[in-house]
Amino acid sequence: MNGKRYSEAPILDILGQLEVGTSISDLARLHGVAPGTIYRWKAKYS
Repeated sequence: MNGKRYSEAPILDILGQLEVGTSISDLARLHGVAPGTIYRWKAKYS
């Protein structure tokens, strides 16, 4: 299994884009992650 793909700094940048109003599906497509991953990051880091 591969290691972590994103460290905390890029995750926080992605969550910042989410707060601005970008949809989760657009962010997931743009960054190549599953929408569930963004929800998990939001629960952990927000």
